Amino acid sequence: IFEFGCASGPNFFSIKKELEDIYFFGYDISIQAIKTVNYNSSNIKYNFTHKLSPKSLEEFIKKNNIDNFDLAIFDRVLYMIDQKTTRLIFNIYSKYFKYIIIDDFHSDNPCWDKEKYIFSKNYIDILDDYHFQIIDIDDSQLPSSTAKKYAKRLIFVNQKL
Repeated sequence: IFEFGCASGPNFFSIKKELEDIYFFGYDISIQAIKTVNYNSSNIKYNFTHKLSPKSLEEFIKKNNIDNFDLAIFDRVLYMIDQKTTRLIFNIYSKYFKYIIIDDFHSDNPCWDKEKYIFSKNYIDILDDYHFQIIDIDDSQLPSSTAKKYAKRLIFVNQKL
C-alpha cells in the first residue's frame, strides 16, 4: 500500500489491524507528522518519509521483492494541490499502482466551492490519461461543510497492470 499524505499514520494503523502482513509506504510533506508515526522503523516492510521520488519507490519495491503497490490512497490531500501538480504526480507515480482510492472533492465539471476554498477536480478524466478506469464512485464518509455535494470516494483500476 502506498499512501500520499499519510500524516501520522491513521490509515496505516487501521489497515494493519485488519491485515497483519502488509507492505506500506507512506509519504507526507510534514516532517513533524512523519516523526510522530509510531511504527517499527526497523521493519523493511514499512517506510514513512517526507521525501518522495521514483527512486525511493523503486528501492522499496525491490527491497521487498514486490512488483508494484496493490493500492494507493489519496485521502483528502489532492484538493490542496493545483491541477497541474496533481497531473504531474499521477504522471510520475501512477505506473506503480494497481488500484487507487481517492477520497476528495470530485466534479465532472471542475469547479470551486461557494467559498472559493476547495476546487473539485475531475479525477475520472485525469486518471484516464494514465490508463485507470473508474470501478466505483460513492459519497465520501468524511464530512465537508462547503463542498458536501462534491465529496466523493472513487476507486480506480490500472488497465495496464
